[in-house]
Amino acid sequence: MKKAIVVIILTLLIVASFGFVFLKISANGPESNYFNSKLRYKLARSYRWRNLLGLHYDGDAKADYLGSTYNKILIRVISMEGLYIDQEILDNLAGKIQEITWKKAQYVYAVNQIPFAQSSGLDDLKKQIAGQKKYENRSNSAPLFLVLAYQKKDNATNVGSTLEEDGIVLFEDALVKNYSSNNDVAVFDQYASGVLLHEFGHQIGLPHNNFPDCLMNPSVEINSQERAREILNDFCDYEKSQIKKIIF
Repeated sequence: MKKAIVVIILTLLIVASFGFVFLKISANGPESNYFNSKLRYKLARSYRWRNLLGLHYDGDAKADYLGSTYNKILIRVISMEGLYIDQEILDNLAGKIQEITWKKAQYVYAVNQIPFAQSSGLDDLKKQIAGQKKYENRSNSAPLFLVLAYQKKDNATNVGSTLEEDGIVLFEDALVKNYSSNNDVAVFDQYASGVLLHEFGHQIGLPHNNFPDCLMNPSVEINSQERAREILNDFCDYEKSQIKKIIF
């Protein structure tokens, strides 16, 4: 009898192990496969499942921001040494996030900055903030990590980017390049908050669109003098209707 029980337990463990490996492989497969099209959004609601299966793509944490698990969103600002983000930008961003998610949005500055580097890829930034993310208290608020970084590369065109499923990045050098010293500070702040809100849009499940007056147009996050003069810092009506359909 005991031998039979041991065999059953071992069999179940083997099946569970193979099942887990299969799910992890499926998570990294095409969007059209069964896991990504049917199961991913359900499992991604859980922070534990996201970590177990490596569900760290844009939108995987959208239930944290649009669902009922949390009633607050905490924007944790992590900057490279020597870089600074204006409070007005954070006020604008928090206000817009609160408006579209119906959750109280606040921001705090991380005590520890990350080392300055003139050239930083997303993989570098992931490693640099991993420690701060690991010990984040998620009991009351859904965290959104805002990273202020530097990306001096010849082929670097993006002013902003997403970082895994719960982070957004603002590249200060690409942002400043669009403005001279005599630009209106208020316009600069609106542009920066618009770029960050665009990246947050990806984190709640919004794709790019080709409407010129909509925030999720890909030109919003591209380093361009022409784009910098066309300030978009709020979602258009079409995008707001998309968000209503996503809300859990």
